[in-house]
Amino acid sequence: MLYSLMTSSLKESSSSSSGTLDERYWSALGAWLDVERSSLPSLRAQVQSQPLQFLTQNIPRLPEHLLRPQAALTTPQQRANISLIRQRRRCHAELRKPEELEVRGSRRRLGRLWKVIVGKQTEPAVKKEKADEDEDLDPAFPGVPDLSNLPNVGANGVKLPRYGPLHQGELFTNPRLARLLDEQDEEEAQLSAAEQEEEEEEEEDDVEDDEEMGNGAEVDEEDVEAFRIAVLDRFIRGDPTLNPSIYAAIDFDESLDPASANEDGAGSREGLAFDVSRGTAAQAALERERLDEDSYFDDEDES
Repeated sequence: MLYSLMTSSLKESSSSSSGTLDERYWSALGAWLDVERSSLPSLRAQVQSQPLQFLTQNIPRLPEHLLRPQAALTTPQQRANISLIRQRRRCHAELRKPEELEVRGSRRRLGRLWKVIVGKQTEPAVKKEKADEDEDLDPAFPGVPDLSNLPNVGANGVKLPRYGPLHQGELFTNPRLARLLDEQDEEEAQLSAAEQEEEEEEEEDDVEDDEEMGNGAEVDEEDVEAFRIAVLDRFIRGDPTLNPSIYAAIDFDESLDPASANEDGAGSREGLAFDVSRGTAAQAALERERLDEDSYFDDEDES
C-alpha cells in the first residue's frame, strides 16, 4: 500500500516533467527494489557514483517513472552504451520519423556533415594521403544499405558495429564515409562550445543561402541516403546538437521495446532486490548472464 502511494504520487509529478531526484524519488526506488529504509543512503550513493552501471542493470526491469529521472545523472552519449536504449532510439527514428531527423532539418543543423557527404567537401584536417588512399579503396559512396533491412540492435548486448574508432558495419559499409565521419567527430571534440556554435551558425547560413539560390536542388540521391544514414548513426550515438530532453523522452519509453522485451515477466517485481553490498558491477554481470541465457533459449526456440 505504501509503495502504491509512493509510485502513484511520483508518476503524477513526472507527468509534467522528467522527474527529480528528491527524497520521495529515492524512497519510491528503494521500495521497488525492496531495499530497507536504513540502506537508502547506500543505494543513493551507489546510484549517483555509478549511474550508467545502475541503468545497464535495471533498465529492463524498472518502470518508466523510476527510470526517467536518471537522465539527470547521465548524458545521451553515455546512455548510448546501453543496447536497449540504442534499440529504442532506432525504433523511434524508423517508426515515428521525427522531424529533427528529416533531411531538410538535419541539413540545417548539420551543415558541415552535409558538405562532407553530399557536397563532397572534405575538411582541412583530412590529409591528402588519406584522400588518395580512399580513392584506391572505393569511389564515392556506393552500396548504401536499406534501413528497413538493418538487423535490430536487441537488448541482449548486440552492439552497433564501428568501422574505425567509431563507425563501421551495418550503417557504414563504405570505408571513406566512415573515415570522414571519424575525423569530423575528432574535430568537433577539439572545438570549444562557443567555437562549435559559431561554426554551426555559419554553416546554417550557408545552407540557407544555397537553398535560396537553388544551389542545393540537384544532388545525388545516393549521397543524400548516405547523409540520412550518418544522421541516424549520430542520433543513435547521442547527437550533441539535439536537446537532451528529446533523448530523455525516448530512452525510457517502454512502448519502443520489441514484443520479446516484455516476455517472461520482464517488468514484474520478481527478482528485483538490489543488493547494496554486492556492487553494481557484479549486479550488472549477473544481469548480462541472465540476458545471455534468455538469448540462448530464444535461439533454441527459433531453430
